[in-house]
Amino acid sequence: AGFGPSHTVLNGFNYHVTPAGLLFHEALVCAGCTVLPAGPQNTATLVEYAQALGANAFVGIASHLKILFEQRPALAIRLAMAGAEPHSDTIRAALMQQHAVRCVDMYGFAEGGIVAASCAEAGALHLHADVLAEVLDPTTGAAVPDATAGELVVSLDNPGFPLLRFATGDWVRIDRAGCACGRQGTLQLLGRADQSARVKGM
Repeated sequence: AGFGPSHTVLNGFNYHVTPAGLLFHEALVCAGCTVLPAGPQNTATLVEYAQALGANAFVGIASHLKILFEQRPALAIRLAMAGAEPHSDTIRAALMQQHAVRCVDMYGFAEGGIVAASCAEAGALHLHADVLAEVLDPTTGAAVPDATAGELVVSLDNPGFPLLRFATGDWVRIDRAGCACGRQGTLQLLGRADQSARVKGM
C-alpha cells in the first residue's frame, strides 16, 4: 500500500477488545513506520496529537478519518488504509478530492488479519495470493458458480494460527476476470450473510 520509513502513522484501530490495533501496529513497525497509537475515541484530542507529532498517514475506518479532517482540515495525512465499514467508497473518494489522501481499501477479519487490499490502478479489492477462498451457499454449504453471491469461506496456511474453511459471515461475489493491474480476481463485498452489523469497525 506504500507505507514505509517516511511515514508517521496514526493508528485509528482499537488496541483492546479487537486485535486490529495490534495487528496493524506490528505490520507498520515491520514496514519501518513510526506508529502513533490512537484508537477511534476522543477525536478532538487525536487531531492535536496527530498534528503535534507529524502524522502523515493513517490506518482505521474512513469515516473516522473524515471526522478528523472536519475538525482539523490542515492535517498532513496523505496516505491511508481504511476498511471495516460498509459504503466507505464515497468517503474515500471525498478524502482524495478534498484532502488529496490516497486511501487504500482493505478487507480482513480478526481471526485472519487483512486478506485483501485494493490495487492502485482500478481500486479493486484483490485477495492475497496465500488465501484460499471459496464462495458458498450458507444454507447448504455448496459452492456457488463464479460471479455468484454467497458467503466467503477462507483457508489460511498461517503457522501461528491456521484456518481451515473459516466461514467469515460476509456476503461476497468473486469475479475471476483480470484487472487492469494484471491480477486475476476481484472481491466484491455485498454485506453480511447474517443479521450482525458493524459499529466502529467491529
